[in-house]
Amino acid sequence: RVGGLPEAVEDGATGYLCALDAVDVMAARAIDLLTDEAHRIRIGRAGATRVRAHFCTEDIVPLYEQCYRELAGA
Repeated sequence: RVGGLPEAVEDGATGYLCALDAVDVMAARAIDLLTDEAHRIRIGRAGATRVRAHFCTEDIVPLYEQCYRELAGA
């Protein structure tokens, strides 16, 4: 749960979000993914789908460009 990760990851559906100091929880989540192939595939596909739907270059780059133009007064 640091930086922009909570915006990109839906906890339990497209990945996992853990407190920065929750090393035991992170390890348990990693073990879950390593030992459950169906879950690993499901969560990986869901994550890829979410990224393509919400964070693809074609959508994000124009937003940044617009922001830069506004900041530059152009």
